Amino acid sequence: MEEIIERSYNIDLCGFPHEEEVILEPMDLIQEYQEKRASLNAEIDHVLEQITSMLGGN
Repeated sequence: MEEIIERSYNIDLCGFPHEEEVILEPMDLIQEYQEKRASLNAEIDHVLEQITSMLGGN
């Protein structure tokens, strides 16, 4: 009981972090998506170049 009072009656003792959802403006969301997509495409291209190089390709 003392612990609950000390925690201002907050009984959430599970210790899991609380995630807050960030809601972006539509154009900001599109820009973020495009940046992430470009980053992933670059990463895929790099991996494909490494594989091609290992296989003795051009």
